[in-house]
Amino acid sequence: MPGTAKTKHSDLHVKTRPLNVLFVCKSNFGRSVMAEAMFNEYPKANISSSAGTDVSREGSEGSPTTPNFILVLAEIGLDASKHAARQLTEELANQADIIIYMANEKPPAFLKDSDKVRIWPVRDPGGLSVTDKRAIRDEIKHKVEELIKEIG
Repeated sequence: MPGTAKTKHSDLHVKTRPLNVLFVCKSNFGRSVMAEAMFNEYPKANISSSAGTDVSREGSEGSPTTPNFILVLAEIGLDASKHAARQLTEELANQADIIIYMANEKPPAFLKDSDKVRIWPVRDPGGLSVTDKRAIRDEIKHKVEELIKEIG
């Protein structure tokens, strides 16, 4: 029914305001950064942001993403150089209409029973070669394109 954004997967196309998509990975330095940059590149009304479940793993909140992720995104015309890592909080999760969870660990307790959460099994690129990071980038790009087709 029109009037509010829906969070159930089958009702996502019925909305009256932009959907807020939150991409989550372990450290908010790789997978979620790539997904956010790709999603926000498409012309549409929906918006996205990203966060990590353990930002301290790679740096600290506010830290930039790593040069290799900046490189693999630049190769497809996207700029993540101004990205600042952000810790996932319950408040961020509550603001999102859809949460794309890419961490290999179990989601935090506050996400456990949420119908907003979708699991994308994308391997952790930490410590992998640039070639492997490109493959992960391309996998995420495909998933983001599918999400955009679904939600409009």
